Amino acid sequence: MIPPSQKCIPRRIIERVENKCEIEGKTRCLPQHMTLTKGRIVFGASAHFGRTSLNRQLDTGPSLQRDLVRILLRFRRHRIDVHADESRMFL
Repeated sequence: MIPPSQKCIPRRIIERVENKCEIEGKTRCLPQHMTLTKGRIVFGASAHFGRTSLNRQLDTGPSLQRDLVRILLRFRRHRIDVHADESRMFL
């Protein structure tokens, strides 16, 4: 069985950094770890390095999710609904 992190390398989602001293300029690294349940990668954007974290450095912007009540009510208006697999969207 191939570890989940090895599946992400060919898809260029993650990359191995051999020596952090060779990286020039401003960089951001996102730590990862495995969970004990189903083997999956968990990215820790709230992990602190020094006095800051990736979550604090990025602009949050507006919420992209609509109100859940509106979504559920709109879903019931039509006889036919459409479903999509979003598993690759959020890894």
